[in-house]
Amino acid sequence: MNLTKIKIQNYKRIGSEPVVFEIKKGLNLIRSEVNGTGKTTLLSAITFLLWGKNGDTKGNTKTTLSTNELVNDINKKDLLVEGYFDNGYIIRRGLKPSIFEIIDETGNNLADRSSKTIDQDFLENELLGYNYDTFMSTIFLNSKPNSIPFIY
Repeated sequence: MNLTKIKIQNYKRIGSEPVVFEIKKGLNLIRSEVNGTGKTTLLSAITFLLWGKNGDTKGNTKTTLSTNELVNDINKKDLLVEGYFDNGYIIRRGLKPSIFEIIDETGNNLADRSSKTIDQDFLENELLGYNYDTFMSTIFLNSKPNSIPFIY
């Protein structure tokens, strides 16, 4: 299951007008010579989408920061991140209001169950095939002590 598109709204400095990133198959390079252009925000949004955690740990000693720090300061609500995958699945996660949906290729919400823990386990084990720690050590190499950072 490969992410092909991500739509981000009311996330950090991204406002109510959604920002969409297309992700091509293969290697994607996220690069800018200027600080504050959204490189880490994009990867943080992917982390939030898949695990409901704030993966932006740059410059912090904690491994994760509060998810409340992700909601846009101006709108203070309606944070929504949507991920579109090559197998037709759509994952939606949001805050204020809280949203967690796993939409299959037929439009059914598979996360419409009584336990978000079960839904998260299904996402990791059945759909992604990896967990949060594997993702963080692969993408945000600076999240582990004494490692060489992949992203500055």
